[in-house]
This record gives sequence, C-alpha cells and structure tokens, in this order.
Amino acid sequence: TSSFGLTLMGWIVGLLGGLAGVSASVVTHPLDSLKVRMYLYGEGEANKIARLSIAKQIYQAEGSRAFFHGMTATAMRQSIFSGVRFAA
Repeated sequence: TSSFGLTLMGWIVGLLGGLAGVSASVVTHPLDSLKVRMYLYGEGEANKIARLSIAKQIYQAEGSRAFFHGMTATAMRQSIFSGVRFAA
C-alpha cells in the first residue's frame, strides 16, 4: 500500500482505466469535431446539409487530420480523469 492508500493492483487498474479513456476518445473525437462544424454552419444550414456530406467536405478540404485537431489535449484529459476514476 502506498501513502495514498492504493495497492499495486489499484495502480494497474488506474493505468488501464486511463488507457480505456484514451481509446474511447480516439473513437469519439472525430464525431465531436463533426458536431462542432455543424454548429458552425448554423442551425438552419446544418439541418439542410447531411452529416456525411459535411464530413466529406471537411475531408476533401482539410484531410483526415482535421477530424483529430485537439486530440492531444482530449487524450491527456481523458487519461487522467479515467485513470483516477477507475483507481478510486
């Protein structure tokens, strides 16, 4: 037991929880990026343009990396949050 009251197993569970959080972020971040772009189009325009059409426009104009802008900060936040939550 460490000074924080966590056993070795608690640390392993925390690390695996952090990894799970990052994995989930990698899957959901592109969808969140698409959602933000739809907000930028405006309420009326977003309803007229299909989601896949917007995704296609983003991909053609900016490439696949456009869906992952800000992923580093998201992954860091999720690894800490999920790791602590699972370890607690």
